[in-house]
Amino acid sequence: ALTSLLREDARLTMPPGPIVTGSQAIADFLRPIWAQLGEVKVLPVPMFGGLGFAAYTRPPGSGEPFTPVALQHVEVNADGLVALHSYLRPQLFAAFGLPATLA
Repeated sequence: ALTSLLREDARLTMPPGPIVTGSQAIADFLRPIWAQLGEVKVLPVPMFGGLGFAAYTRPPGSGEPFTPVALQHVEVNADGLVALHSYLRPQLFAAFGLPATLA
């Protein structure tokens, strides 16, 4: 499903980590990461004058609160998703006025 939204030349960045280019390469890179996340909730967050979201996770079926995992900045144009910028820094959530946990 993600590849249908991504442009063929889309980029994924995870500062200071890798840069992944191409819709299929991005999907292949993210698949094993997402498989380990458990349950996920996202909140929309305006970021850098554009679109973004905050991702929270918890172990499947645990009933525990969802905890912060990543901020995502999304670049979009008329052709689809141009770039995804992932910040795996939960400590940044407070700077965006985001809650420390979700029910």
